[in-house]
Amino acid sequence: MTVETSQLEPYHLLTTHDRIGEKFLSWTDTDPSTDTILAHVTLYWLTSTFPRAIYPYAAQGGRPHPISPKDNPATGNIHENSNFYITKPFGYSWFPQELAPVPVSWAATTGNLVWHRSHESGGHFAAMEKPDVLVGDVEDFVKGLEG
Repeated sequence: MTVETSQLEPYHLLTTHDRIGEKFLSWTDTDPSTDTILAHVTLYWLTSTFPRAIYPYAAQGGRPHPISPKDNPATGNIHENSNFYITKPFGYSWFPQELAPVPVSWAATTGNLVWHRSHESGGHFAAMEKPDVLVGDVEDFVKGLEG
């Protein structure tokens, strides 16, 4: 029996392509279940979205940490190009186990920050780890915009 390369793709996502399975364990406060990891990897595979999901890391040369605002005295923010300044109101949920937990003061330099909340736990996969908390943050942010 010959196994097609495409049939091995989920295995490769778990073990080779930046070992995404490992990231689900090391970038979270609480290890997700094996079923949860496999469901996410399967979603990446079925929708061919993994390359897009890692684009921000590739765009930074594999460097997960943003530059400091003091590194860019021309704009005073973490973006090198002031065209990236967010003029619309935005909110920011801070989770301590994020790969690069940007301080609220830095986030405020990127645009019109009108709402933020800091959490005691949670990491890079906050939507998976703490979905109710994140949904509550979005709802509170939107309520604040409404009035």
